[in-house]
Amino acid sequence: MLDAILEALAANENALGFAILCGACALEYVFPPFPGDTVLLLGGVLAATHGWSALFVLCAATLGAVLGSSAIFYVSLRLAQQPESRLSRWLFREKVRRASAALVERFARHGAAFIVVNRFLPGIRSFFFVAAGLAKMPSRAVLGWGALSALAWNALVILAGYLLGGQLERLQTLLTRYTMAVWALLGSALVLWLGWKLLKRRPSNESTAPIDDKPLDRK
Repeated sequence: MLDAILEALAANENALGFAILCGACALEYVFPPFPGDTVLLLGGVLAATHGWSALFVLCAATLGAVLGSSAIFYVSLRLAQQPESRLSRWLFREKVRRASAALVERFARHGAAFIVVNRFLPGIRSFFFVAAGLAKMPSRAVLGWGALSALAWNALVILAGYLLGGQLERLQTLLTRYTMAVWALLGSALVLWLGWKLLKRRPSNESTAPIDDKPLDRK
């Protein structure tokens, strides 16, 4: 499927090609396993080597990211506003509610910062918008910061295409390494956080010796 999308994109320097790019960037949020960044990389390569409009590539990719993230956000917001609906009770059972309570609380306080960095965290981007919806963040803030994040990331990818002379395989290798580095950092942060939590809960083994208030016998 991905190969067919890439071939269709490369063969259509027109409205259809930009629509394919837009749809791929949107699909990545709705279906996270889909490698939307690979399609974006090809768009950057086509802009660098085949004369495609870099501005149109940037706009199409950013519009797709905004559409996909908005869909996820509004669905989760609707579910948060109707917690007693059958679908909400099925999706967010008691164990899930307890596990996500801390995340939702953090989003209520620092949601803008999470949304700003979402585009730079491959694989988990859509979950930020799910949490934003559950935290009932203001729509304007979510969409505005989300668009800014997508614009910055897409511009960097297109710029990388120009700097590397449109070498798609090399760009894919760099993207893979970047993704692995991000996951390694996130995993390390999670391990450190869990260790810190365990240390906080661990009872202190230090015991204080009782103080003898009796006066010393002096001979």
